[in-house]
Amino acid sequence: MSIAKISLLVVWAVLGGAFLASSDSFYGNYGRLAFWLTVVAHLVEFGVFQSKLRARGGSLGGHFLNTLIFGLFHIREDPQSDAATAE
Repeated sequence: MSIAKISLLVVWAVLGGAFLASSDSFYGNYGRLAFWLTVVAHLVEFGVFQSKLRARGGSLGGHFLNTLIFGLFHIREDPQSDAATAE
């Protein structure tokens, strides 16, 4: 897993943590807003790049989940280079 993807997991954890914070705090308010804006952005990315992901093969549900979590980092990922490193 790349550094970019690991960094994104940390970002998701920080944004998700906003739901545990008080809704009166800056972090609680804007962290939740950033969380939902990120979800919407990744849903739009999946819609825009759905044909490219279908052409790759594999599970469309898996591509959806990876796009929801990693966004363009998953979409730009080269499946050929992944197969080469797995061997």
